[in-house]
Amino acid sequence: MKNSAGIIIQARMGSSRLPGKSLMKIKGVPVLGIVVKRLQKCRAVRTIIVATTENKKDRAIIGYCKKNKIKFFAGSEQDVLGRFFECAKLFNLGTVVRITADCPLIDPKTVDEAVKLFDKGNYDYASNITERSFPRGLDVEVFSFNALRKAFEKAEDSFDREHVTHFMYGKKSGFRLGSFSARGRLFRPELRFCVDTITDFELIKKIFSKFGFFVSVSRAIQFLDENPALLLQSAEEEEKYRQNTKKVRQGFANAKCAPGLRRVNNGDLKWIACLMNDPGIRRNSFSPKKITEEQNKRYWKRKLRSGKFAAFAIILGSSPVGLIRIDKKLVSIALEKKYRGRGIAFNSLKKLDLNGCFAEIKPENKESLGLFKKLGFSIQKIVLEKV
Repeated sequence: MKNSAGIIIQARMGSSRLPGKSLMKIKGVPVLGIVVKRLQKCRAVRTIIVATTENKKDRAIIGYCKKNKIKFFAGSEQDVLGRFFECAKLFNLGTVVRITADCPLIDPKTVDEAVKLFDKGNYDYASNITERSFPRGLDVEVFSFNALRKAFEKAEDSFDREHVTHFMYGKKSGFRLGSFSARGRLFRPELRFCVDTITDFELIKKIFSKFGFFVSVSRAIQFLDENPALLLQSAEEEEKYRQNTKKVRQGFANAKCAPGLRRVNNGDLKWIACLMNDPGIRRNSFSPKKITEEQNKRYWKRKLRSGKFAAFAIILGSSPVGLIRIDKKLVSIALEKKYRGRGIAFNSLKKLDLNGCFAEIKPENKESLGLFKKLGFSIQKIVLEKV
């Protein structure tokens, strides 16, 4: 592996199912610290970086990294793909190995195997996740910076931005893909060695308390096989996870209504820049030129301080999928392409008091004309004004 390769560990404190799990301690060492210790046993790649968020709650992760001399980067919470791109760019990585901080039993030998496959096959992306064969918690993905950059520039919907590599192994990416499967004792896809719930944490704690931080995955599997109650518990937690994942994916794919709204904050700026540069949005804008990152930052820095300006992110699940702005009385809305035509814009705008507001819309933008008429606005040339 080239010297420009690095492992990026994705970490945050804001887990919905187990808040603060990255720094929960086992034998006095945080889960994140155990992940780092095990990854330091890798032979194929030496650089390790923790990629967390700019949120206040994740300052604890930054503090831990500083104290323990671990390289780190802080970026967007929602746009995780953007966080990885900016991190890899800052540290000048030509190849990225992606690991998540909730996998304390991560296997350095499996990581080395993934890197070897990636190099030998001259792939853009290689992993052991496209077909599940390893226990969950041994997931490793390797991809080139060029593939990461292409995904960063082209991925549009919120699922791709939140899940980092989903765009890369999708059918439309055009990337050269490599994959490998577990062999022998490691072929146990029904098991899980990650930390997503308190039940997961207690299981991992038992394993490390008995065998130490550098226990092999094979020995951990043997331990479960020797303890049927723990074996059943692990399998049940994995099945729950799979069912929940199916629901989440279906929610992204089929969401039609019940959107939530929250105020836009500085952590949304990169995601907003990506949204507003969508070709369809630019085409319907009165200023069709692409918005630069610097222009976007200046605009929002000024507007967020204004008392006559309000901006709301449209939320489905836990991810932003659209933007509403009310500038004085001028209202506008933008949605990710995947979520247009499903009633989300109407249901979102309906939550707000738009009395006295108006919208400026191009005559050829029939969808927006119909939306605002449905909301009770009347047409006055290309300006819609609520009556």
